[in-house]
Amino acid sequence: MKHGNVCLIDVRETSEFKKAYVKGSTNIPLSVIECHPDVFKAENVYIMCNSGGRSKMACDNLAKSGVEHVVNVEGGITAWSNKKLPVSGSLSNTIPMMRQVMIVAGLMILTGVGLHFYVHPKGIFLSAFVGAGLFYAGVSGNCYMTKLLALLPWNK
Repeated sequence: MKHGNVCLIDVRETSEFKKAYVKGSTNIPLSVIECHPDVFKAENVYIMCNSGGRSKMACDNLAKSGVEHVVNVEGGITAWSNKKLPVSGSLSNTIPMMRQVMIVAGLMILTGVGLHFYVHPKGIFLSAFVGAGLFYAGVSGNCYMTKLLALLPWNK
């Protein structure tokens, strides 16, 4: 959101931002915020996330990069909503997609290791398959597990 010399940046993942956001805010995920130096030309840059943790990291990283005029919105969009300030969309209790991927991937890896030791040595291939998928997702930016999890009813 740019109003004169004020800019509001939401550093949550795009999937989180699409579900609920402050009208007029700009979504730039934490992982790529330093690639967008143009947004820091405003005099006052406010950075928010879900609860304040990621936005604090963004402010700290930007300060190390020489950007001085950034402010962490304490408590994030959750505090914003709790203060009855306007939010577009709905803040649901759904676990963010990347945490869902980590949970499922970790469980599949542990299952593969368990199968290897307690059922059959070839069970380790499940762990190898998940590891290869995570490697591919990191290199290509294309995560098939995210696409599968997005089809589940609670992610609609």
